[in-house]
Amino acid sequence: MTGAFAFFCTWFRAATPACLAVVAAISGGAAPAQPTDLAELSRLPPLAAPEAIDAAAAVSATAADSPPKIIPPAADPMPGLDAWITPYWPGWIEWDGAFEIGLNGTEGNTETFNIHTTGKLKRKTDWVVQTFEARWIDKSAAGVNTARNGQAEGRTEWPWKDSPWSLFVHGLAEYDEFRAYDMRVSGDMGVGYEAVKTDVAMIKLRFGGSTSYEINGPEKDPRPELISALELERQLSERQKLSMSTEYYPDVTDFGDYRLNTRASWEVVVDPAWGLSLKLSALNRYDSTPNGSKPNDIDYSAVLLWSF
Repeated sequence: MTGAFAFFCTWFRAATPACLAVVAAISGGAAPAQPTDLAELSRLPPLAAPEAIDAAAAVSATAADSPPKIIPPAADPMPGLDAWITPYWPGWIEWDGAFEIGLNGTEGNTETFNIHTTGKLKRKTDWVVQTFEARWIDKSAAGVNTARNGQAEGRTEWPWKDSPWSLFVHGLAEYDEFRAYDMRVSGDMGVGYEAVKTDVAMIKLRFGGSTSYEINGPEKDPRPELISALELERQLSERQKLSMSTEYYPDVTDFGDYRLNTRASWEVVVDPAWGLSLKLSALNRYDSTPNGSKPNDIDYSAVLLWSF
């Protein structure tokens, strides 16, 4: 066995220079330095498999024959709301919003034009819920305004952890061209109680104190009031929702003198991908002391709602 191993080693050392010379002749280069012993042979890099050599040669040939590819730079995306709003209001991304608009009119023997617009914002975290809403209604017939009013309100709520109770602060500003005052502003605060909260239904109650003041109206002094409010929502189906709320403001000095604001709406999702819905709504504003005007103002509309 020892003699056979010695013969193999002697043959391998003798054949190695010839093999290296053949490889050098084929490749057109000089023969590499010849190793002198098995220790140097063991330090040579391993030979690649034949299929790997063929694949590498094919890739090199293809790369040499074909011109280099020029990859154009990626086009900048169209700047969206983030690019316009974030520099001025970094925290706006935390807010959800909605915009409503409804238009109708006639031209010819009769001329009418009606517009109803509303904007909403909502922000909800673990410790605070903030909402803001502004609406504008403008109606005319034969070039004469028959209704022109607007409201803006904001509410901040602080829910108690693991409790249906919460604290709230609410403000409301009302403008109506056909009321005895130019504008009425009011503010209220108190406690809220979420009586029902499920995936498809919500009922919330609010109680507290309020104060209202009429600008350029017959009443010159602020009016102390109480507030009692009810808010509910019901998800009828995946695409339909009912909402209703009512706010009752009695005068502390005379409970027969009060204000009552009630609204109801029905929303039907038209295109969920775009956040578009059809909304039918009604708003009733009642004042027991209209000072020469009618106590009720009812506004109803059919609008297109866009949520973002």
